[in-house]
Amino acid sequence: MLAPLPSDGFVHHRPDVTSKTKAEWLAAVGAALIPLAGMHVEVRHVLADGDHVVMYSRRRLPGAEPGIAVVDIWRFDEG
Repeated sequence: MLAPLPSDGFVHHRPDVTSKTKAEWLAAVGAALIPLAGMHVEVRHVLADGDHVVMYSRRRLPGAEPGIAVVDIWRFDEG
C-alpha cells in the first residue's frame, strides 16, 4: 500500500534513525507495524504550505496512557 508513494530518492529523517533508501524505510515501517497494531491515532491538525505538509497527531497504544504527541513533516516533489 505504501510502496508506490515515496519516490526512489526518498529519505526518512528522525532524531533516532534515518532510512537512507525507500526499501530501507518500507522494511522499517513493516517491522514497526507489528508491535503498533491497535494504536489509536487522532489527527489534530494538518497544515500545508507549498510543497511542505505538517501533521500533528496524538497516538496511544491500547491500555497506554497518556499517549504521545507526534509531528510529521513531509516534502512533496512533483505533486
